[in-house]
Amino acid sequence: MGCSSPSQKHTPYGPPRQDASAAQQRALDLAARGYSGAPRPASTQAATVELAVASQQWVVHGEPLSVTLAAPLSGSSSLPLLVYLPGLGESAQAGAHWRYAWARAGYAVLSFQALEADQTAWSSALARSADFSALALQHQQPHLLQARLNVLQGAIAELGRRAAAGEALWSRVDLSRVAVVGYDLGAATALAWGASLGPQAAEPGRGARAVIMLSPSGVTHADAEQALATMPPRLPLLAINSRRAADLTGLLNSAAERTRFFEQLPADANKYLLLLNNPSHAALAGASGMAESPEEPAGRGISRRPQSQPAKGLGPQNAIMSAAPPPTLLDKGNQEAGVVVEHISIAFLNTHLRADPQAQSWLQQSAAVWLKGLAEWRLR
Repeated sequence: MGCSSPSQKHTPYGPPRQDASAAQQRALDLAARGYSGAPRPASTQAATVELAVASQQWVVHGEPLSVTLAAPLSGSSSLPLLVYLPGLGESAQAGAHWRYAWARAGYAVLSFQALEADQTAWSSALARSADFSALALQHQQPHLLQARLNVLQGAIAELGRRAAAGEALWSRVDLSRVAVVGYDLGAATALAWGASLGPQAAEPGRGARAVIMLSPSGVTHADAEQALATMPPRLPLLAINSRRAADLTGLLNSAAERTRFFEQLPADANKYLLLLNNPSHAALAGASGMAESPEEPAGRGISRRPQSQPAKGLGPQNAIMSAAPPPTLLDKGNQEAGVVVEHISIAFLNTHLRADPQAQSWLQQSAAVWLKGLAEWRLR
């Protein structure tokens, strides 16, 4: 389940509770020893990567869709695209910690909640009666998964249309290099998108594609079986979960149940599992103890960047735009888990969307040692 219930909206990384300064120092030390291609925490950088965050209202398949974009203000004119799909009960502004980290690493990150019913799930009658298992099953129906997949495919097509029309906001996005990242219920849609690419996705010249699944409690056995039957060979996939990431639904509460689908994936050297020891399911939503999106614009017509200082390569065209700070380690629990997710996911993305041999070498040779005591690292 997503972390947007009234009692969980700003849930920090879970127990054990620690002295905040000591926990942050451990996280900073871990980051200093991690993947060199990951952005350094703000407190250790002389100059951080400045981001722009924009919001737009699109129409996809005849329905309104609220989207956000986070991207570096300067640098490459060709940014690989990450599409972030939040969990049940979350909005397009969810997962800000992860989205800002990926944007600072040089990616354009598009985020949206595909179905309005998913965003408003916590105000439903089932949620009010605390029948979370029934609520989860209601939103895991196959026809809803297909509807989310249709919106995802339509949104990527709409982005391409806007880029082709010359909209500056999207002109730097490289649609030949795309990854879909899903949390919770969004992970099932990310998996379905990977399976929908077909065998031709692995052919030369078809572009780079990859999937990341964050705490995929919304993936049913039927979803996994269907995806495995049609998944392109050698499609890069990273699954991130935790041994204690039990969710409110009660449907997938053991670590074995939550990672069973990974054991069924083809062993093609492009499949990875990061199984963390401590963080909760809510912690993996990327809120990290801070507001979901503290710097994202709240309404149309508001701009936090002076008009005399436009964001390079990002025009206002029907968008609300602001500069965004780098993600900070504000959570008061297991801050190291946030560093781990950032470094592993960025190394994975750089390996498969940028063909970076140093990132690949780090994943295969150094990551397991770096993760000792914090997580299990498996490759297939």
